[in-house]
Amino acid sequence: MKIQLTDIDAKSPFHRKLTFASHELNSSDREVQLSEVVFDLEIQVDPVGYVARYAFQAIASTSCVRCGELVQLPIQERDWIALRFEQPSEHQVVLQESDMNTKFLNQPELDVDHFVDEVMDLEVPEFPRHADGECEGFGNRVLSDTPKNRPFADLAHLLNEPEEKQGED
Repeated sequence: MKIQLTDIDAKSPFHRKLTFASHELNSSDREVQLSEVVFDLEIQVDPVGYVARYAFQAIASTSCVRCGELVQLPIQERDWIALRFEQPSEHQVVLQESDMNTKFLNQPELDVDHFVDEVMDLEVPEFPRHADGECEGFGNRVLSDTPKNRPFADLAHLLNEPEEKQGED
């Protein structure tokens, strides 16, 4: 869904509450499945452009970096971002924290689906893992039954061998 920002009236802001039963996060570097997504978006006109205020909650399902099994993480955030059309100059200095919370647009429209993916991608941990005590970690498994998404699981035996045996080869 795309929103024409120039159609938003200063007296009546744009407001939508989006819900998704299941949604695959459009991320280039990882696979994340989102479920139970509720995204609340409000866009208002301000003196130098627009301000988008948003709040969301979802369940992110992805692979645990320790054991490779599926981990479900609740994510939620409430924030805002300034939407501007004028690109910053090459030598522009960021003086305030609010200057960093700005998205520069080439056109007076906002792709809501892309925006939702961007802000949710920022909330999914870079290295997702189970809570301590819930992760299978490096369980003792033989090569034949090692899942393909656990590339280092066969090294677990090195943790269990006495040090003198590790250097005998």
